[in-house]
Parts: sequence; C-alpha cells; structure tokens
Amino acid sequence: MAIRNATKLYKLIDSLAPDYRKFAEFDQIIASVDSHVHPPTVVWDIDRLKRIHGECGARLLHFQGVSDGNHLSDEWMIRQLTFLEDAATWIWNTMRSRGNLVVYRPQDLFPQTQLIWESFRKGEIDSESVRYRLEIVRPAAPRKGTPRH
Repeated sequence: MAIRNATKLYKLIDSLAPDYRKFAEFDQIIASVDSHVHPPTVVWDIDRLKRIHGECGARLLHFQGVSDGNHLSDEWMIRQLTFLEDAATWIWNTMRSRGNLVVYRPQDLFPQTQLIWESFRKGEIDSESVRYRLEIVRPAAPRKGTPRH
C-alpha cells in the first residue's frame, strides 16, 4: 500500500525511527559477537532522508501559483541538478561505503535473540547485557542455510 501523503509517511517513519536506531545498534552488537564476519552496517540518517524527500518535492514537484518562468532558466536548472546530484551522491556513497543496510525486521530473529532484542528495545538491559546474553544463547541458536541472528 502506497502512502500518498507526506505527513502520514513522516509520522509512520517517526513512529518507527526510535526502534530502527535501537535495532541498528542491536544489529551491530550481534555482528560484534558473531563468529562470522559481518560487513559494516549502514545506519541511515532518517532526518536527512526526510529533508531530501521534502526538498525534492518542494523544488521539483510543487509549483504553486502562477509561474514566473524562472523554472525555465539555466540557473534554476543548475541549482536543481546540483541538489539532485548532491542527494544522490550522499545516498550512493552511504550505501557503498558502509556495507549492510539495517532492515528493521525483528520478527526474523531467532526466538532467543528476539527476547534479548525486546528487553534491549524496552531499555530493560544495556548493550553490555545484550552482548553477554548473546554469547550465552549463541551455542543454542539453530544453524540453518540462511544465517539469521
């Protein structure tokens, strides 16, 4: 289902952002205790992504009122292309330079790890406790063809 209203989209993102950031931290803790090497994790700057989205809409999609023709000038075009290039370069470099994207899907965790995640998410335990508990449950975690944490 597509969200057509930016306000609704931003409210949805904002409602998930705290857990996303916390899950990204949790994912990095998992990587630090896992015996398999993990690529570095991309943790998106959600506020910057929202600013890019909003500015893209304001600059390129929402012409309101009578146009004064400035949008046809070379200067206007250069400013918009510079903005798009800067935004795309930041997104591309962030993806390329850091490795794995954090996908917020705690339901994909093994049950033991999911319990640790829930305690961490709620603030009941800190990162050191997470590390310690992951070390304890690691031998009990099932090994499948597709690695899960």
